[in-house]
Amino acid sequence: MTNEIKSLASYVTYRQLYDDGKHDIYYVVSKFAESIIISQKLYLFGITQITEEINSQFGFFIPEYVIQSSLKRLDYISRNNNQYTVNVAMVMSETDVVSSTIENISIKNENIANNLIKYVEERKGTLSIEQRIKLQREFCSFLLDDTVHNGFSELISAFILENESDEMFQSHLAQIKEGAVLFAGLNYNSDISDNSAWKDEIIIYVENEILFHLAGYNGIVFQRLAEELFSLISEMNLKNKKKVIKVHYFKEVSDEIDSFFARAIDIVEGKSLVTVDNYAMAEIVKGCHSAADVIDKKAYFNSLLQNKLIKKEDETNYYADKYHKYNLESEEAIKKYQLTDDKLRYIKHLNYVNILRKNNHSKDLKRSKYIVLTETGKMLKMATEFCGDFTCTPLAVNMYTLTNRLWFDLNKGFGANEFPTSFSVLVKSKIVLSKILTQNVAVKFEQEKDKYHRQEINEDQLADSILLLREEIKKPEDIGKGVVEDILSFISEEQLVIHQSEKELLANKLQDLEKERSALVDVIKHQEEKVNVIQKQAKEQSEYMRQQNDELIAKRKDDLKNQLADIEKRKEKADMRIANRLNRIRTFIIGLTILYYVGILIFFIKGNENVKLVIPILLAIVPPMISSLISILDGEKFDFFKLYKKLVGKVEKEYTKKLYEEYLIRPEKIIEIKRRLADMQ
Repeated sequence: MTNEIKSLASYVTYRQLYDDGKHDIYYVVSKFAESIIISQKLYLFGITQITEEINSQFGFFIPEYVIQSSLKRLDYISRNNNQYTVNVAMVMSETDVVSSTIENISIKNENIANNLIKYVEERKGTLSIEQRIKLQREFCSFLLDDTVHNGFSELISAFILENESDEMFQSHLAQIKEGAVLFAGLNYNSDISDNSAWKDEIIIYVENEILFHLAGYNGIVFQRLAEELFSLISEMNLKNKKKVIKVHYFKEVSDEIDSFFARAIDIVEGKSLVTVDNYAMAEIVKGCHSAADVIDKKAYFNSLLQNKLIKKEDETNYYADKYHKYNLESEEAIKKYQLTDDKLRYIKHLNYVNILRKNNHSKDLKRSKYIVLTETGKMLKMATEFCGDFTCTPLAVNMYTLTNRLWFDLNKGFGANEFPTSFSVLVKSKIVLSKILTQNVAVKFEQEKDKYHRQEINEDQLADSILLLREEIKKPEDIGKGVVEDILSFISEEQLVIHQSEKELLANKLQDLEKERSALVDVIKHQEEKVNVIQKQAKEQSEYMRQQNDELIAKRKDDLKNQLADIEKRKEKADMRIANRLNRIRTFIIGLTILYYVGILIFFIKGNENVKLVIPILLAIVPPMISSLISILDGEKFDFFKLYKKLVGKVEKEYTKKLYEEYLIRPEKIIEIKRRLADMQ
């Protein structure tokens, strides 16, 4: 049994202690330190010594500062001049829980490793000692991190899927994976005691495959992985009470998406073909009968990005002189990584992020400020190598790494009913097999096309090959125990050979697909002759779509103008009635005031001497007295005209509300229509 297989037991133990210690990492590490002290009878040691012993014994890589802090949890240890002394009397009463747990788990790991070797040897023959060691190492890497090695990856995935229904087996692998996730949180966090909300703003630049995953174009499994990640991003922003994590995408991603949907229109109109390995394109064109259907799907896609608050990055000239010192792009790098024209965005986007970081790379992912999110292996490899220092956060990470980090910092732990799909070893096995299968299909598709161009096969044979290859393509959610052997058989074939017996088995399917087959043959036969026609049709279609779009906008503007005119007409009538009512009220008040003073005058003229004496007194004393009383009650100086305006204003407001409801008028609707018309200019 290799040291790597033994170390798997350490991760299971780590996971169990993590739950026992109420998610206290210092407690977990102290237990591993205690195991070393007891088993090796260390009574006097230095921090470097015990760090090396722990990492060597358990297959970990734990920084010294973490172990130093963890030793404080052990009451029987005292520190003096950088040396640690153990109280022998106290330590004798402690139990080495780590060693006993690891020993029990190691037995399970050894059985699994032996069964894996047996499974592989049944398909590849007897393995040498070196091959067995390589197989076990790849198996450990498969479980502990997100790397995929080409040697035994498909057989490791198949082995896990063959044991899909073995609950004990799957549960044990899950515990190993969960321990690895927790341990990863220790290593990519500069301060493990700080699992609070992320405080520094970070912008994540997503590549197009992430957006297609989120839209479901690459299948249910990848969509679930993306949705879980974005859910954790939202949760972290909510915990932080502000949008500290932002998601953007560069212009090249936007351009590539536009080009992708344009190709989809060509496919729907019969001007191009879907390659057999292009999941996303097949999903987009599915059910589309015209260019309009594709445009509708693109509109839905853009709406999804808006709802997820994913925005296009403002254009910046990253090639300005002031950025040259941070530049990573070079002919040497392009040649080294074999970047073709359609892959140049890999180095461009990593270069942009390096410029934004100003060549400063944090050791803590959440403080990296800018980072690319991608599932492209070559881009991830470049991102790590460009940073140079492997302890720093690379220029790009994948969904697995970011999900793990957010899960760890949100202190989710394990044991819940649901945790991210990216933690599932079973799901990873399906993804790996699906990718390997797709790569093999793509290679064999190119082989068959080369045979056709060399006239080794005819058009009918090429069409049959394409149909057969399409049958072999499987998304991760389509892969299970029942199809594993068929997949391994297909992958192991060096060439795609269509025998007469295979044709007979496909006869019924070929009958249903005859129309598609004929179209494929016709396109292949006349492809070169139709280049000029296709270009002309594409130009006409583009002009037609532009005219249709202009007409649609014009129609929408006319509709909005008609709505606005109708509302304003009804508002004009209502406003006229309101003005008339207010004029009548004002006339009534003026008339009433005049009538009041005329009455007093007449009463004064016709009254006797006593009345004539009283009226001036009343006019001089009573009104000011009433005004003073009202001022005292209201708390402010009485003003007749202010009272008049307030009364008229209240009547105007109530009457306006009543008439606007009667005439179905909403002022905010007018404002909205005018804004929309302004946006269309």
